[in-house]
Amino acid sequence: CERLIRLINDLLDSEKIESGKMRLDLQPADVRPLIQQALAANEGFAAQHQVKLVLQAPDEPVCVRVDADRLTQVVTNLVSNAAKFSPAQGAVEVRVKRQDGRVRVEVADHGPGIPEEFRSRIFQKFSQADASDARQKSGTGLGLNISRALVEKMGGTIGFHSEADVGSTFFFELPEWTEPAIPEATPDRRMPASPRILICDADADVAKLISMMLEKAGFLSDAVHDEASALERLAAGQYDAVTVDMKLAGPGGTPLLHALRTNEKTRDLPVIVISAQASSGELQLSHKPLAVSDWLEKPINENHLVQSVRRAIAGMPGGKPVILHVEDDLDVQQITAFIAQDLAEFEFVGTLAQARARLRDRRFDLVLLDLALGEESGWALFEDIDRLNPRPPVIVFSASDAERPEGTQPQAMLVKATTSNEELLTTIQNALRIPVKPAPAASSPQS
Repeated sequence: CERLIRLINDLLDSEKIESGKMRLDLQPADVRPLIQQALAANEGFAAQHQVKLVLQAPDEPVCVRVDADRLTQVVTNLVSNAAKFSPAQGAVEVRVKRQDGRVRVEVADHGPGIPEEFRSRIFQKFSQADASDARQKSGTGLGLNISRALVEKMGGTIGFHSEADVGSTFFFELPEWTEPAIPEATPDRRMPASPRILICDADADVAKLISMMLEKAGFLSDAVHDEASALERLAAGQYDAVTVDMKLAGPGGTPLLHALRTNEKTRDLPVIVISAQASSGELQLSHKPLAVSDWLEKPINENHLVQSVRRAIAGMPGGKPVILHVEDDLDVQQITAFIAQDLAEFEFVGTLAQARARLRDRRFDLVLLDLALGEESGWALFEDIDRLNPRPPVIVFSASDAERPEGTQPQAMLVKATTSNEELLTTIQNALRIPVKPAPAASSPQS
């Protein structure tokens, strides 16, 4: 009866994993208490095999972001296997280690080791070293297959090493979770929590429109309508970027731009030129050393304006990291950018071809990847990402928790329907490994 119950439970778990219906509740947790709980639950089983369970773990908390019940299930599978194959009066050692921003859990036995011919299929379903009817060790042959799937769904990796007549060590690694730090404010900080933009436009109505677009995206703004007022504001206050109307800039577009670039205070200030004829404006300045971050055509496209300002600010010292969001749903793009607007800048693409082109053109700090891109699968992009040096971390953010193909290494896998705004933001923070204050609580824009 016990073997049948184990088989049924394992078959149900395996079916959930394969059908994408396995839902994990990922929360920060200290590894040590979870392992202690698993060892306590397996003490009776170990005693039947005359085996002692030994835990070696740091005294201080070692946190990971996991589903506590499923992590306990993984440890139970590894510990029960080790106990079954340990000699009488032996010990199963469970070790917890930190290394390179990851937490490694090892389960070691001193048994006969794993036969060489069985090692390549040890994580396959129904795999057992002794598959004969007369085998001495019971089991469903699903435990390691399920353990691998669960570890990978929690953003980790699993493996083993074994030596004949010496023993085997199974291990899994998970990203270490740390509480996001809130940096102390410094008086010379270049990037305030809400960047301030100076809008220089001769048309008051256009200036008001630009202000509304920028404030909607989380920027603060001031508007002026002539060159003298612009220079006066820049001399008196701290701005992160300036938009300049070509009409206000004067004949040929040079007087205001020249004044900005020859003043030490504004020499490196990002400038976005807005013009009804941006292309002709670029030609006018083509032979002059006046650095302009971007040129935008009128009438103004709100998305182009916001992304241009964000890119310009990110190019400054102390700018924000840039995320490539591979997503063909515009509503998801908007919501994600809203959630993480204080943390990073976003560039959006909707196809794998566009993503590959952007990855060739520039360096990104993180890739946020949807798997369902029309008839294409986002997993195919890993071949391109893995060739990059440095390679950006990847967060899979998709509609389903499909099984990860062999060889792909996402930093985390999130399901849209079950991931809260806070979880998404925290995952992005952890992947970027930067101490950034989380965005203030706010309602997401409606799709």
